[in-house]
Amino acid sequence: MQAVIHSNEDVNWFEDAISKGLIKLFDYEDFSEMKQMFKIHHYVNYHENIIRFFGTAVQEKDNYLLVMEYADNGTLRSYLEKNKNLTWEFKFKLAYQLSCAVSYLHYEGIMHLDLHSKNILIHQTSIKLADFGLSRRVNDVSEAHSEIYGILAYIDPQKLHDNTYRLNKKSDIYSIGVLLWEISSGRPPFEKVNPTSLPLLLDILGGGREKIIPDTPEVYKNIFTECWDHDPDNRPEITQVAFRLYDLYRPNIIIPEVVKPDVQSSDEQSSAGSQLIDHQNFNNIVESNTNINLFEKATKEIDSIINENLKNGKPIENNIFDYQNNHNITSQEIYNWLNDQNEPHLIFLRGCYNYYGIKTNDDYKMAFKLFEEASKQNHMLAQYYVGLCYHYGRGVMKDKELALEYFKKTADENFSSGQLRIGFYYRKKKDFNMAFHWYEKAANSGNNIAQFHLARMYKDGEGVAKDYNKAFQLFQKSAEGEHINGIAMLGYCYRNGIGTCSNKKKAIVFYQKAANLGHNRAQYILALMYESGEGVEKDYEEAFELCKKSAEGGYLEGMFTLAYYYCDGIGTNVDEQKAAEIYQKAANLGHSKSQYNLALMYENGEGVDRDYKKAFKLYEESSREVVEGAFKLGYFYKNGLGTSLNKQKAVEFYQKAVNLGHFVAKFNLALMYKTGKGVSKDYEKAFELFIESFIFIYLNYCIKEQIKI
Repeated sequence: MQAVIHSNEDVNWFEDAISKGLIKLFDYEDFSEMKQMFKIHHYVNYHENIIRFFGTAVQEKDNYLLVMEYADNGTLRSYLEKNKNLTWEFKFKLAYQLSCAVSYLHYEGIMHLDLHSKNILIHQTSIKLADFGLSRRVNDVSEAHSEIYGILAYIDPQKLHDNTYRLNKKSDIYSIGVLLWEISSGRPPFEKVNPTSLPLLLDILGGGREKIIPDTPEVYKNIFTECWDHDPDNRPEITQVAFRLYDLYRPNIIIPEVVKPDVQSSDEQSSAGSQLIDHQNFNNIVESNTNINLFEKATKEIDSIINENLKNGKPIENNIFDYQNNHNITSQEIYNWLNDQNEPHLIFLRGCYNYYGIKTNDDYKMAFKLFEEASKQNHMLAQYYVGLCYHYGRGVMKDKELALEYFKKTADENFSSGQLRIGFYYRKKKDFNMAFHWYEKAANSGNNIAQFHLARMYKDGEGVAKDYNKAFQLFQKSAEGEHINGIAMLGYCYRNGIGTCSNKKKAIVFYQKAANLGHNRAQYILALMYESGEGVEKDYEEAFELCKKSAEGGYLEGMFTLAYYYCDGIGTNVDEQKAAEIYQKAANLGHSKSQYNLALMYENGEGVDRDYKKAFKLYEESSREVVEGAFKLGYFYKNGLGTSLNKQKAVEFYQKAVNLGHFVAKFNLALMYKTGKGVSKDYEKAFELFIESFIFIYLNYCIKEQIKI
């Protein structure tokens, strides 16, 4: 493409954009670098947190302009310097967006290798990752000596230590760790130290890092300190970082049984790409005499889609895309028509196109402005969405009390989604009576999500007396309305006889339906049923495939069971290395049983090299929830495996396991009381423990051999 500059104003704008780095100026000799950037942008051009590349323009002979998306708030560094009072919620948002952008790069096989706060931009209030041109040059410190030292604090210490070290994905993770700290503090790392000084270099190589800012949430601190670990093997994968940041940033909506990051699918990315092409070729594809009645009908249908999907929890934007595709209408066509309309319901709809990023990237500020405009004209759905914006801080400062006021306005008009939101509010406040009241109102209005939450309250006896029959009826209504959690819970009721007769075959039907819709817990439960032949013929291969889907969706029990399948060759070939890899992922996310099983593998050298220190550390982590972990800690302390020999500690952890009913721990503790190792000799205590452990062993033997006692 070639730019045509029409006026002095245009010239000034281009020059200003070049000076600010919004348009990059390249000499002809740098064209190979430009080609590298083109290739990268080809793969990542449609992610909402990655700066968009629109093309090149010739400024003069052998000089080229690289035209990028405009970012109105400058670099992350300048943004943090200007905004000193950001809330933790907003900081979590920035951190999460950064992790999503890098996660997308890594998924596409791309390493940025030059992450720092001067090449991350802010557009409105969103991260925009930029500058992919240095990814090759950053490997050669000797040729970019001053530049590398200018960003010393962000560079993988392995590279600083060894110039031949090849930067990799874990190098990006290190940089992210520093950036997450910078977001938390609002200032650049080591700002009071000469950035090119040898002492700083030596400090970083020796493990020196910036001091943690007071009041930094523990979970957030753990994330960035793990990221900037000196040892690349100890740094988490970017998907793990994103998953954990999502837990901090995600909306406070109660979604039981399964929690999934709201990651843009490849289909949505493709849709975004087609929208960009539609925009660029708009004049070629839209007829000037478009039938206005077609748009009026379409907008009414889309309005209905929004209303219905709010009730059953289905993804609104996907259904709007489906409608448009089925009727051969593009997002741009509808949006252009909406731009000329002044009716409240059409202003609201234009807000939705911005809110959900149907026309282009999410634009929450514009969405909020449009929702507020329609809200002032008493448009009920607009009032609800103003409440959503205040609740999540989208396009406006977060204010949950003000959000509640807007939800109440719609609830007074008997709008079930508003009533449901008030129920969420009181449920989070642990006011179960009020939560029950509002869930019931919304459920009676036909809201399938509310029916599900009301059913849970009847099942658990929260805010109302337990009533399994009522719970089952409400789960049934929710499922009939196609709410995915309602469908899954109906499977649960049939499997366990909750409010109905136990019926394994019906349980299979509903679990299968929920699994097909992507419910990760349903996929996991269904896998267990195929494995055991519960309500269905045994099918290990089907169990394996279902468990794999559940694990890929991030469900921890699914990941744990998939690793177990690889260990034992259930539905697949035995692959202990793959099992260890999956256990490690789940262990990094805090799954205690995975930590314990991985520790066993390190202890025995199965699928990994034997490493008692790693085994000890994992047993220690698992012991918080797994009784066998406490028993193993006692054993390791007693024998000095992976730690210093410490008989007193051994007694302490054996006792912990005994208190939790571990019979082998009773036997081992009895031996220590008998010999007086780590504890004062006590024959009576030893005898008591011996008897208890032998009785337990004998009872288990009788049960196993079906011997009557």
